[in-house]
Amino acid sequence: MSYFHTKAYGSAAPTLSASAGSERDAMSQNAWLHAGISYINLQNKNQARMAFQQASEMDFDSRVLRLEGTGRGTLQLCSTAARG
Repeated sequence: MSYFHTKAYGSAAPTLSASAGSERDAMSQNAWLHAGISYINLQNKNQARMAFQQASEMDFDSRVLRLEGTGRGTLQLCSTAARG
């Protein structure tokens, strides 16, 4: 998470994705969510969509947005939230 908090998204995204792995717990859901935001900041929308999809398939934290359709609106929303 320190890469994420220092906005080193190029390091944060793969580190968070790897740490989430195939686990299905609250920590993994959080890692996938932050990996998705990192990928948004790197302009890698496909990887972001996949990370958000992984996070949305877990129900440990109800604040995680559920992806619907293509997720395009969600990616735009998360992109705005990541900057703001």
